Amino acid sequence: MNFEIVGGSVVGYDHVRRGQAFLGANNQDAHAIARDPMVIVGVVCDGCGSQPRSELGAAFTANIVVDRVLGGVLYSDPGRGLWETIESDVYRDLYKLGQLYKKWPIDCLLTTILGFIILEEETTLFYVGDGYFGVNGLVERIESPIENTPPYFAYQFLRPTDEADDDFVDALGPRPYSFQVRTWPTAEVRSIFVATDGLRDLIANEGGPLPSLRSQRVPSVPDLLDDDTIYLNPFRLGNRLTAMNDEGLTLASGRARRVPGLLLDDTTIVVARMVTETDTSDSRGQDGSQD
Repeated sequence: MNFEIVGGSVVGYDHVRRGQAFLGANNQDAHAIARDPMVIVGVVCDGCGSQPRSELGAAFTANIVVDRVLGGVLYSDPGRGLWETIESDVYRDLYKLGQLYKKWPIDCLLTTILGFIILEEETTLFYVGDGYFGVNGLVERIESPIENTPPYFAYQFLRPTDEADDDFVDALGPRPYSFQVRTWPTAEVRSIFVATDGLRDLIANEGGPLPSLRSQRVPSVPDLLDDDTIYLNPFRLGNRLTAMNDEGLTLASGRARRVPGLLLDDTTIVVARMVTETDTSDSRGQDGSQD
């Protein structure tokens, strides 16, 4: 597969520090990546902030989904639909996980799921919940029908209120907690990304100065994800997100003023882009050897 893929994440500024109090909260987002010669998979998850240990649920879910998607694509029974296979396998694994770990509440499995699959012929976006995605530099938001209450996959075995059920069904159809799917011909896909809803803070601050480096500007999402350096170092995307949350100082009326981080919520991105011949040649010396 002629694509490169990378992910990065940063804990939200409001989750770590509020005013002068250091909270030290965990990052409740998670991401996972897998690739095979025939398929590339990327997933981000955003755990429900009101649930204890939601960072564990998000991390377990991201890895389970990637594993089951990869297995479904490569080994699913031709007699069953791909998404029927994937969804039933994810459901079974999460339900068993919730039953196994009695020491923490099963509600921690309430998490959004956004991901993509790149195959030779077709590229697929799949999701349950809210967040952001983009194809070829366009950025689109996936919104929940109920504000601050996404339709979590785990609602399939942890039922919300009847009223919430009705609202989700009205907006999303008779199976609102199942994967929603969109597809594109892979030949038309130059890049694709998925992100948790913390990305809204990056979008809102686009073009503004970084708190700790006032001479540098916050990039647009397309510019950030087209930066060649994030594909050369697996930590680079996370480091760039972290730089947006580093506190700074500025002088106002002769007094130093603290400048808070910009990404208030946990923010996680997984992006894949096509590798062109130019990209490949630029990373090599004139004799074709690696620099």
